[in-house]
Amino acid sequence: MKLTVRKKILTGFMIVSLLLTMISAISIYFFQSVTDSYSDIVDRRVEIQTNMKEIVIQTQQQSLAVQNTLMQGDAASQTFQETKIAIDELIENTRVMLTLPEFLEALNTLQQNNDDLATNYDAFLDYLNANPTEAAKNDYWEKELAPITTNMIAIASDYASQSIDIMRDVNAENKESVSTIITTIIVISIVTIIAAIAIGIFISEQIGRPLLKITEATKTMANKDLTMEPINVKNQDELGELALSFNTMVESLRELIQNVYASTEQVAASSEQLMASAEQTTQATNQIAASIQEVASGSKNQEHSAEQNARVVQEMTTGVQRVADATSTVVTAAEETTKEAE
Repeated sequence: MKLTVRKKILTGFMIVSLLLTMISAISIYFFQSVTDSYSDIVDRRVEIQTNMKEIVIQTQQQSLAVQNTLMQGDAASQTFQETKIAIDELIENTRVMLTLPEFLEALNTLQQNNDDLATNYDAFLDYLNANPTEAAKNDYWEKELAPITTNMIAIASDYASQSIDIMRDVNAENKESVSTIITTIIVISIVTIIAAIAIGIFISEQIGRPLLKITEATKTMANKDLTMEPINVKNQDELGELALSFNTMVESLRELIQNVYASTEQVAASSEQLMASAEQTTQATNQIAASIQEVASGSKNQEHSAEQNARVVQEMTTGVQRVADATSTVVTAAEETTKEAE
């Protein structure tokens, strides 16, 4: 496809605009992610605090359910199982919101205590079926069950009171996310700047270099020098056509000057011939003028001789006339003499 100068410039601007748009979109996306992350931090902090407080409440209810079992037997076991399930769900929901190892380890400890309490509670129910004394029941409670519930309440309470520390992992994740966003935006910005510079250099090379060649050739031609080499421009656009037209113009001027030079030589030769002919004509004219002068002088002499000849002829005519008259007289006299002689 033939790319004109206009298309090249428009294409360059469109690519740069597309890159800027991409950067803007990515920046908006990442900043929105940061906003969502902070919102998530607040939401998770509230949910973690709520879960920890709820675990404390459920653990206390577990402890009451165990104590009620001392008096009611199996009747209180349903409440214990319900609180056990509730605690398991709360621990699992909290676990997915934490990543720091120390807090996950504490949750695992809490989960293990809850499982141990359930195991010991089942053993306690079996123990009650043997009808132990009240003193034995209380002793079992204090040694096997109470320490676990006390520990669970302490862990959950500590979680609830140290919720800010618990959120350090969330803040760390958010900081890492912000750092990643900033790094990504910087990298994309650098790539975009490099791409924009590369596009600018490419377009300037595609437009500036041919123009520079044409300008230099024009200056050379302005100095009355048509011996320059043809402009070599590979562009398939207006600049390429301009360079080709310029080369054609220079070649046409060269041919025109050569034709003018040849015509000048012919005119010079013809002028020399005309000058020689003019000299010959001048000499002939001078000769003709001399001849005319001589003819004119001869004509005057001939005119004088003709006048003399005319006078001679006139005199001869007069003499002849006179001779004729005399002859006529003689003839007449002779006739008369003859007549007289007869």
